[in-house]
Amino acid sequence: VSVASVYTLSNDNTAFSFLPPSVSQVTSVLTSGGKISITGNSFYTDPSLITVSVGSLSCNQIEVITPHTLITCLLPSGHGVGLNVGVSVNGTTNTTSNNLFSFLPPTLLNATSVPTTGGLTTITGNSFSNDTAQITVTLGSSPCTSVNMITPHTAFSCLAPAGNGS
Repeated sequence: VSVASVYTLSNDNTAFSFLPPSVSQVTSVLTSGGKISITGNSFYTDPSLITVSVGSLSCNQIEVITPHTLITCLLPSGHGVGLNVGVSVNGTTNTTSNNLFSFLPPTLLNATSVPTTGGLTTITGNSFSNDTAQITVTLGSSPCTSVNMITPHTAFSCLAPAGNGS
């Protein structure tokens, strides 16, 4: 480390390193994935030196929006809440558990009606995941069983029990 001023100080035995990246805020996306924005510090300026992970997922197409403090990346489909976001710059990684990322919750757009004897209903919306094991449906207080994915993240069917009402 060398410091120049009126006097010159030098010590070749002193190691210098930049602070590791830190993450303070992350935007959310639907379970189908999409572009997320990550705010923090020490992100540097070269996207080729940056890697991002969200839970067990790797984010791709990293872009530096504001040098050192704001990056975006393309997150693949997934599911989960309270996931850790890891940013690594040239091998230096933030090591704190931050639980900053959650996929957006599901939204219901439509459910087809069934007779009072029960039957197959189709439910459409957003952010349903693509894993039927992650989907639990109740109609009133009764479970809708045999969930079958029609279109990942946006439509599935399930077997509605007999009942009455709306």
